[in-house]
Amino acid sequence: MKKRRRAGFLAKIESRDDALKIIKDTALGFYMLALVQGVLTVTVNTALWVDAVLVVVLAFWLARSNSRPAAITLFLLSSLVFIVTLLNVPGVQIQGRNAVLGLFMVWVSGRAMEATFKLQGQF
Repeated sequence: MKKRRRAGFLAKIESRDDALKIIKDTALGFYMLALVQGVLTVTVNTALWVDAVLVVVLAFWLARSNSRPAAITLFLLSSLVFIVTLLNVPGVQIQGRNAVLGLFMVWVSGRAMEATFKLQGQF
């Protein structure tokens, strides 16, 4: 009997196809994040448009070229957003307030970074 593999972001990256799927899924996730930020720009905070544009550009770069620098930059941006979210002082709105979303972004971008390094190093 075949052993069931984990699906999606939880799966081990064991082949070139696995790495490419993680990269594609990560880029799609960041496109969705940019869409949400774009909607929030219109309704809540106009300063989010810079984040949305930056995320779209980096996700596009990642999806098109499987680029290590794009994955690293997404990881650094996600880490910065997460840190700023944690350091938010009550009453001072610098960035978002959802630490769970920020942590998820860091984890997803870390998986993209892992996939790009494995893709260009092992496979």
